[in-house]
Amino acid sequence: MSHPLVWPGSYFFYPIGNTSAVCLTRDLPSEEDADILLLGCGDPRHVLYTVFSELETCEKLDFTCCDFDPGVLARNALLLTLIADDVAHQTLWNIFYHLHLDANSLAVLRSHCQKLVDASADLESWRLSPYGPFLHFSTEYTLSELRRHWSLYHSMQNLPPHRLSAIREAYGMAFKSSQRSRGTPMTAARAAGPLIARSSHVSAEQVKNYWKTGTTFFDVRQISLATFLNPTFAYCLLGEGCNVHYASDPLVTFHSAEVFGNSVGDVQPGELVKAARSEFSVWCRTFRESLTTHRRSPCVRMCLAEATAFCKALRGFRASHMLNPGIPIAQFKTQLLRLFAEEYVDGGAPAAFNVIETSNLIDHVGLLNVLIAAAPLLAPSPTSVLYTESLVFLGDDATKEFANLLYADIGTVGLLLDLCPIDYLSGFTSRSNTHELLAYQAAQGKVGQFQQVTTWKRPMSSDSDVALHGSRSQLPPVFESRQLGTLLFDMYHAIFEQEDAPTFLQENLMNLRKAIATSNIIHYMREGFVLLLRSVRERLRIPREQWLEVMDRFLDLEGSDRTMPMNTINRNDLYAHLHRQGVHTLGYYKTDRLPRIGRFAGWDAVPPVVRIILSVPREKITAFESVVRTAKSGTPLLHCDVRGNRCHNTFGAVHVAFGRILSTGTRSSPRVLFEEDTEGWKGSLPLVASFCLPSMLLTHFEPPSNLRVCLSVRCTTGTATLIPHLGLNLEVFGAALMDEDHVFVVPEAALPPEDFESSLGPLPSPNSSMRIDVGTQQAVHIDFDEQCELVQTLSSKVAIEHPDVKREFGSAGAMPHIRQLSPCCMRLTVAGHSQDVVFPFPVIGTQNKLRLARKSLYIEVRWKPMCSVL
Repeated sequence: MSHPLVWPGSYFFYPIGNTSAVCLTRDLPSEEDADILLLGCGDPRHVLYTVFSELETCEKLDFTCCDFDPGVLARNALLLTLIADDVAHQTLWNIFYHLHLDANSLAVLRSHCQKLVDASADLESWRLSPYGPFLHFSTEYTLSELRRHWSLYHSMQNLPPHRLSAIREAYGMAFKSSQRSRGTPMTAARAAGPLIARSSHVSAEQVKNYWKTGTTFFDVRQISLATFLNPTFAYCLLGEGCNVHYASDPLVTFHSAEVFGNSVGDVQPGELVKAARSEFSVWCRTFRESLTTHRRSPCVRMCLAEATAFCKALRGFRASHMLNPGIPIAQFKTQLLRLFAEEYVDGGAPAAFNVIETSNLIDHVGLLNVLIAAAPLLAPSPTSVLYTESLVFLGDDATKEFANLLYADIGTVGLLLDLCPIDYLSGFTSRSNTHELLAYQAAQGKVGQFQQVTTWKRPMSSDSDVALHGSRSQLPPVFESRQLGTLLFDMYHAIFEQEDAPTFLQENLMNLRKAIATSNIIHYMREGFVLLLRSVRERLRIPREQWLEVMDRFLDLEGSDRTMPMNTINRNDLYAHLHRQGVHTLGYYKTDRLPRIGRFAGWDAVPPVVRIILSVPREKITAFESVVRTAKSGTPLLHCDVRGNRCHNTFGAVHVAFGRILSTGTRSSPRVLFEEDTEGWKGSLPLVASFCLPSMLLTHFEPPSNLRVCLSVRCTTGTATLIPHLGLNLEVFGAALMDEDHVFVVPEAALPPEDFESSLGPLPSPNSSMRIDVGTQQAVHIDFDEQCELVQTLSSKVAIEHPDVKREFGSAGAMPHIRQLSPCCMRLTVAGHSQDVVFPFPVIGTQNKLRLARKSLYIEVRWKPMCSVL
């Protein structure tokens, strides 16, 4: 995973979406088949609404839904199969949205769960079931976990009394938590769009009733019949109980503007519920019709995995047809992502998508991490689109926070990653968020959420002439090595500078209280930054020699910087992942002269990077959980340390799971096996933490007997309350490096090498209307300003090859002329011949310069990018 390890002091289950449904194909041409990836998919509202919106216009709708909570996917599959079985819509509504059920709804639920369990003994059995044609699973583990949940739903009523009592108590606590929550719930009011002011009060009344009765009923008799707990809310990633988020509200996912817009008087809560149920019925009816009457029914695929892990697996399959990339599905899990061959090799499951919906993952993972993981999965079509969404803001002005999330200029990042917000490219947006701004201003910024949806496309997609009609093959843009190295270090500095307390305080003086309260919301670590470097090199196809120059500049600046003292203890984490990811190997990593001492005694060979595995006794974890609750420190971040008498290094890329480590190798070639604790959080086996580090740290600076390996809390202003309990080092558990009962050291192989230099191949097919009568356009060069922050000019040379133009331009002195045809395309005319010069980013047609080389026979065209004036 590309995110620091978060200790889940509190975990909330989101069985119901927290934003209104959207049509996922809204930016695709109607004639284009839709391969859609939903990361952090949540409930199936977007799938149902898209089918409802596009059934008659889109020939193919293929949804791949990824979520890391099995409870979410189990409920989604349950709903879709119930719809396929033509269950009454009122019963569907009750089963999916009500916390309390009547006897009939519960009977339908249990009967259907048994049917699903019978049909899902294995993937082949599922494929032959009535649901196999439209509901698919990307991995065998996904199906097995969903089957386990369906079985739990069916059998919950037969549990022993003490377990049922515990579940009832957990439901009661969830109801009390919602009723104690402060403020007026505004999530459902957002569904009214510009009529949010009229909606706020009545929506709040409705959600209060929901958490009072466990239903959306207002009729006393109907409420009195709903006496059974809905088992689909009792099981989630955390296990058995009720961890439903206290602000969950069924009406959030629907659209209520029509209700308020067409109402003469005040709208009552019951009217809102009636309208939502009516919309839900239309969605369900359309989805079932699509399965029975449409010649190409929608396909819904499900994968149980953390979003960035699934993206890596799909990327590996797309690149080399690798089905088992060796990636754990999520933190606290050891199962590896193994894509199902019958789906991806034989079944044609997509690994590239023209729509990627990422929900509000950027609030939980970070915008750069989402873009790095998901962007490579975009299909090469110019209409391909990626959506990001945020609900949380950390600064003092939600309306201006987006620009800070990339840690560099938006246009610059657009050129680096070939992805840019279309609002930025066009200067306007077609999606109104006036209601969000009005609510924000009315509350004077004192709101818990601020929704921002961003649509990302390739920069050239803003040019319809080039993007829609196709163009010649395009070489990626070329950056000057020192400038690119400086830019990348500036991003590194901006991402990690607030690790130091003085910088943190200085940067947050105007918003200190909120900054301290949210100081544990940190999305980036050194491994994630290395993945950014890897993406940049892959996107720009930078040759090895030039990449060495880029990295030399980056490392010179990183090594000489004195403004980030905390970087000194994180530096070796960065260097280890540079080597492991094949991005760059420092000189002293290339030696095989490491002494065979300490844990390396007897090894046949010591690689540059090794993996340390630390077994943390369960009693230490239990004590730590108690401390977190006592100190009310929420969800602290954890990392691993290697400490000595004179040295200290921290490592953020830590993977953890509950279980037991077993040594299986020899002293000369150590290996380990992991035996997972099937009870997880409720089990008794240790917590096993593993991380990579440079081998030399265990031999070069201190005797191995001086070193300790620790699992510790990351020090932030938000974890200061833990110091009285854990000490200044915030150590959860530590053991001597030489302690073979708790510390294991094994070789860590570098990842398979990437081909960073071969051609990416052609973009969309050539268009005969593109003129190429003068010669060959060379790669576009990018020049930055003096601070290496903003793109100053884009330039490209046209090598003159046509014999007539050579003669007229080289000898007769013909003067070229140039004019702008479209945002990214210029037409160069010389001696009666024309050449279309294409740029990877919109440019300002009036701000151009021509450089004429009559002896060398080329014309260089220089333009200012549009981003320089936005």
